[in-house]
Amino acid sequence: MTLKPGLYQIRYVPAHITPPFLGGVHAVGEDINKPIEALPLFPPFKGVHTWEVTRALDNKDQWVILTPSFRSHSIIHRIGPVRAGWGRPLRKAIQADELDPEAAAEAEVLADKEAEEEGLLPHPDLAVLFTTTIKNWVITQASDGGGDPNKATYTITVPTKLVGAIAAVGVENNHVVTKNYPVIESLHYRTPTWQFVPVNTN
Repeated sequence: MTLKPGLYQIRYVPAHITPPFLGGVHAVGEDINKPIEALPLFPPFKGVHTWEVTRALDNKDQWVILTPSFRSHSIIHRIGPVRAGWGRPLRKAIQADELDPEAAAEAEVLADKEAEEEGLLPHPDLAVLFTTTIKNWVITQASDGGGDPNKATYTITVPTKLVGAIAAVGVENNHVVTKNYPVIESLHYRTPTWQFVPVNTN
């Protein structure tokens, strides 16, 4: 099934498991600028475990993963809670020493776009960050689950123009991380996959 914008819990699918299944670990954001954790969901719940997954404003083929939006009539236009979401360490260095935080964040996003065009991958085994400097991701269906949304799985990758390799999001030591994989037609291996489990807000 094609992924639709919405609210989801994002659950890792281990290599030896076929959905649907009980338990497992989900992406959980707790501390800003710290790694997103891969944790089981049972009380006491901590951090953000429901995510708003939506198309990126600057590229409709890419996605952003955010904390759910805060809606209140008391919030003045452009003033209100700062949203956090999925980011990653820099792929390309920037000179941010003399920039204010907002300008530094803009420079980091621009550098990431340049890295995408230049075909740069992140260093392997780096954590996906829970941050206010939100980055774009490519979300691709890995299996349609035979048309059953409870069985569909997806890969989450770092955008790049590089041919022959991808940086896919997986799990290591209870953290959500990016890992680099070669893309070779004759080599069949399984990149990490995830389930996007819809959250009912009613």
